[in-house]
Amino acid sequence: MPFRRATARARPAGAEDLEDRLAREIEAPTEDPNAPLIVAEPPGNGPITRLFVIWDEWDSISQQDRSEIIMNAYVRAKGQADALRISVAMGLTRAEAARMGVKE
Repeated sequence: MPFRRATARARPAGAEDLEDRLAREIEAPTEDPNAPLIVAEPPGNGPITRLFVIWDEWDSISQQDRSEIIMNAYVRAKGQADALRISVAMGLTRAEAARMGVKE
């Protein structure tokens, strides 16, 4: 199978704001109903390997950009070493999370 590198893409409008808000929520979770809901797997106190961020603000953002925003925010909040353990970083709207069975 051929291998090629993708061309650089521009970040979507508002990506920096979403990343800032998400990083703050990862650092210090709030009870704000408009804040992103962060679901880390596996449960318990072990290292996080899957990170789902349920947030209706994702609606106009591509899945690839959502994942990039999540990882950038996580690195800012928790550091590179913790972020390297994450194998899946997925941003979902509430409707998408319900369809995929990701529990809030």
